[in-house]
Amino acid sequence: MGEKHKVVQGEHFAAIAAAKGHQNFLPPWNAAENESVRTKRKTPHILLPGDEVEVPELAQKDEQAPTEKKTRFQVSGVKLKLRLEIRTVSNDPAKKVPCSLTVEGADKTEDLDGQGRIERLIPNKSKAGKVVIRDATLPLTIEDELEIGGLHPLDTVTGQIGRLNNLGYDAGPLEEPTSADAKLRFRSAVEEFQCENGLKVDGVCGSGTQSKLKEVHGC
Repeated sequence: MGEKHKVVQGEHFAAIAAAKGHQNFLPPWNAAENESVRTKRKTPHILLPGDEVEVPELAQKDEQAPTEKKTRFQVSGVKLKLRLEIRTVSNDPAKKVPCSLTVEGADKTEDLDGQGRIERLIPNKSKAGKVVIRDATLPLTIEDELEIGGLHPLDTVTGQIGRLNNLGYDAGPLEEPTSADAKLRFRSAVEEFQCENGLKVDGVCGSGTQSKLKEVHGC
């Protein structure tokens, strides 16, 4: 048995498990103790602040090895993959554009692929990164901080705001809209998304709009 952990903004389960020494986050995620949150959230990568998860204690394992020579032990685990897709203001993939991606202090520059994507295996503990793109021919300039694990579940208003913002719609800050202006800002972003994706334009992010939002955003 492990201790209950209350999720805070920017946390994902792989990082929570890594902090407890787990190289592979899947066994603790699939443990019976996490059945409730697993059923509700579906994925260990998108949690909501306030969710409670449990990371079981690491089981001790003894291995035999000869003392008269060196023995190499290999720790198995599951790596996280970070994928970014960059599009121009005209919503076309930013093909073959140099992209600098920094995660946990490790920086690497490579061209985006034919779909405007870049993928990288990252440490399970990763929580933050930075992406920088400067291309005068498109023109395209991006210099954004990344909050790995900061996306909220799709069925929450803050999750919908996060996805709309990521897609270039100005839905407002990542918080529940309470003022009239904030509600109008969110509604306008939903309407713009609906209009551009052939949906009924009613400003309501219902199941149909959520499904399309997931399809276009990718998660």
